[in-house]
Amino acid sequence: MDTALSVAVENFLSRVSHSHPLNPKLSGMFSANRQLRMHVKDLIQQNDQAGIRPSKTYQALANAVGGPANLTFTEKDVRNYISRHLRISGDETDPKELLKHFSRMKELNPNFFFEIDMDENHSIRNVFWADAWCRAAWEYFGDVVTVDTTYKTNRYDMPFGSFVGVNHHGMFTLLGCYFIVNMDIALMDMFADRHMWVPVFFKDEFWAGMRSTQHSESIHSVFDKYLNSKSSLLQFVRQYQNCVIDKEQKELECDAADLRGIIPCVSSSPIEKRFQREYTNSMFRDVQDQFIKKADCDISSVNHHGTSKVCEVDQQKMVFDILVVLLHFRVIAVSSQYILSRWSKNVSRRHTYIMSSIDMDRSDESMTIFRELCSDFYNVAQDFVATPEVAAILRDAMDSARQKLKEHKESEHQAAHEAFLKDSKFNNTTNHKH
Repeated sequence: MDTALSVAVENFLSRVSHSHPLNPKLSGMFSANRQLRMHVKDLIQQNDQAGIRPSKTYQALANAVGGPANLTFTEKDVRNYISRHLRISGDETDPKELLKHFSRMKELNPNFFFEIDMDENHSIRNVFWADAWCRAAWEYFGDVVTVDTTYKTNRYDMPFGSFVGVNHHGMFTLLGCYFIVNMDIALMDMFADRHMWVPVFFKDEFWAGMRSTQHSESIHSVFDKYLNSKSSLLQFVRQYQNCVIDKEQKELECDAADLRGIIPCVSSSPIEKRFQREYTNSMFRDVQDQFIKKADCDISSVNHHGTSKVCEVDQQKMVFDILVVLLHFRVIAVSSQYILSRWSKNVSRRHTYIMSSIDMDRSDESMTIFRELCSDFYNVAQDFVATPEVAAILRDAMDSARQKLKEHKESEHQAAHEAFLKDSKFNNTTNHKH
């Protein structure tokens, strides 16, 4: 501040009577002094998209600078930025924004699928959508699918349902989802009670472990990380996409674990070794568990019925008896028909090469450029900055770039000012002639 101006301000303040002592720490609390810089806005956007609460975002920003007192904004400013710039307000705008979101997602990947059913008043009745990754995963894991309708709804009380399968690691995977208004309550109750009647009527069918209620609990644990019953439709859909990305990442991690190593066999059986070569580690553990439990089984009798043999197995625990039968008849090789490709780690599955799309429409052009520049800087810093001397070179380069940018900005400002004066002069001359 100019010296003369500083003296004038001090003289003025000395003559003013205050009802409370001046506190420099309070200056940052006044609206005129509060601001969100671009990197802060960027972090708020990314955290909001990831489902991180504003309070957590504010705390992280405060920790990065040594406490809230060193910030130029408050937690309320963070919340206001989210509500004003990242949220769609008003129920009447939600269907329009949802349609725009789905359209953008389809532009990013034409295999993204959605259907929106509206009534005569243009209100949403039913919505179905499936990410490109989910649609490709259906090709391999669509043999066993459950419709889960037990999760909480959105703020419009539209029932939310998800189509869930089981992947080659035995984990549930998301295959599609929907909002639906006119779902019959009895139908929902039937799905909710499926764990009671399905095992009775389909006990001999292949269910990939889907009969267990643990899958519903596991689904909800992932949903709870991102979804909120108070969310608008658009927010709900965006956060659901984070659930899809979460499952995609978990599957890739398990695929990588299978490539890193195998689980040792517990026996010298060639059959166990065959499953070790073929199955993912997660599923091989299940097979291996049967080899461990076979010690509880004995062949009590063998009855001949023509060309067939019927074996009675006494077992202390309820386990599959096939292994003890194979060992009894000295079968050392397992037929390929018993090696299910859906559990194999040697199958190249198309969906693993598809990356889920993320809607980045909330970022304007300047924010996109900012993120790209930040990425460039991080790469330079990571690759070259290892010592104080090298860091000094980078700082000199940034100082030089800053000076050039300042000069460029001033020249643009000067050019704009001259254009304004020229335009004003032309208008004055024209008006004078008239």
